[in-house]
Amino acid sequence: MLRVGVTEQHIKDAQDYVDKYNTANRGEYDGDKFRQFIGRLGEVVICGCLGVPTNDKQGFDNGVDATVGTLIIDIKTKARNYYIKPWYVWNVPLSQLESERYLNNTYMFASYVQKNNILEIAGFITKSLYKSRALYIPANAYRQRSDGTKFNYPVAQTEVTQPCLFDITNWDDVLLQQYHLIKE
Repeated sequence: MLRVGVTEQHIKDAQDYVDKYNTANRGEYDGDKFRQFIGRLGEVVICGCLGVPTNDKQGFDNGVDATVGTLIIDIKTKARNYYIKPWYVWNVPLSQLESERYLNNTYMFASYVQKNNILEIAGFITKSLYKSRALYIPANAYRQRSDGTKFNYPVAQTEVTQPCLFDITNWDDVLLQQYHLIKE
């Protein structure tokens, strides 16, 4: 996993975009402004590290946050208080996974550790591999965290565990693995 320091410029760029545009236009499980900010922050940092432009499309982006060679990446970022643990899970709403409106062929997952101002890149996985490994969670089903607390999602979800992802130890991992991953 990679850890990237989040700069004031990253924060400003993400906040400016969220202030200007409403990205919660999916119709289901639309995030509030804070979640939109966290999502955009992940996109700004990761695109900067990959040397590719952010998708500055207004509103719904069709699941296209970054394009690297043949990879069309939907970046999923969560705000957390701790660094990623091996038992963490990563989720995609079922409606996004099944919809043809989402053009991505890859997911990249990241965690923004707020107290340390660090974006930790969990890894990436192609959409087809994600579908084959994902666990289905029905709407309103309760999930239990490792600390015993419970929560539920208002919509049907899918999730994979941390070990299902391809690890990123340096940014070249994404560039080197893209061609054989996309052929699966």
